[in-house]
Amino acid sequence: MFCSYRPGTAARGHWATGTCIERQIGHRMEQDADLAQARVFLELLTRQARTLARDIEFSYRGDPAARHQLHSELCVVRRYIERLHRRFPETAGPQGDRQLAAVQGVGLRRTLG
Repeated sequence: MFCSYRPGTAARGHWATGTCIERQIGHRMEQDADLAQARVFLELLTRQARTLARDIEFSYRGDPAARHQLHSELCVVRRYIERLHRRFPETAGPQGDRQLAAVQGVGLRRTLG
């Protein structure tokens, strides 16, 4: 955010709502809150993805329609996780990659030999 102040100018426009520093701090706090909320959502989505992956494995020989529904839900959850990582790159560190590693390969059909 760029702010400039020229002595002698009247308080108009964005200066009427507060000082530049106050706005920068408010903006940073808003970004921190968004990032914190994204981390909470990522944790919840990762748990959901693990649950769905486990359910898919347990339903391997079950109803194909139920398996398809679970797989579709897992794909949606993965897309949400990817979108959050794109929006908040700070969340896509090594820890986030490890959390998803257990979930990424699930949903592929196993062959019984």
